[in-house]
Amino acid sequence: MNATVNIISPPDSEHNPCVRNCCLDGDGTCMGCGRTLPEILEWHTAQGSRQREILAYAKKRQFDRPSLGSHG
Repeated sequence: MNATVNIISPPDSEHNPCVRNCCLDGDGTCMGCGRTLPEILEWHTAQGSRQREILAYAKKRQFDRPSLGSHG
């Protein structure tokens, strides 16, 4: 017997930013999506406004992260 489970996000829910490239750096930040481990664990219970806040922090972390291969 096969079962299909559909998970329906609340209307104000943001798209999950996971890019399936999970690897935490030395600061505990995912190299793939830029979220911290606590933010990743919180994602599915966070409301839309908190999810947007997490996304903004993650984008900033990715922007601030030195690019691989940069010298200096």
